[in-house]
Amino acid sequence: MTDETIRHVFTSDPIVLHARLAFIFRDLAWNASAPTVDGVKRAIHDGLRDNVPNIPAVVRVGDWAHLFTAIDKEGRAVTLRVWAWGDDEDMAMGHLHSTFDAIHGCLRWISDGIKSRAAKP
Repeated sequence: MTDETIRHVFTSDPIVLHARLAFIFRDLAWNASAPTVDGVKRAIHDGLRDNVPNIPAVVRVGDWAHLFTAIDKEGRAVTLRVWAWGDDEDMAMGHLHSTFDAIHGCLRWISDGIKSRAAKP
């Protein structure tokens, strides 16, 4: 999505903020499992899409190739790139904050789901 796509919403040139977040599993073997990494990426995408109507930013869910030397395996870290806009700095920062609150809630929901599945006998 380009700035031109959303520019019509603002009365003047918007303030644009960019943020990035990358994370890995504590159990490093999970990062080397393509189905696990892809499943988490899909869960983040779907969780934000289905539970956060009118999210005030664009969030791109991706991954980053990584060598996990502690287990001598290649894998991927999950990455999130965020673009938030506003008419002024306060509005843009508010949209960024709201977006990170939504991401935090989504990640907490995914983590709780993983923990509950792991706890079942």
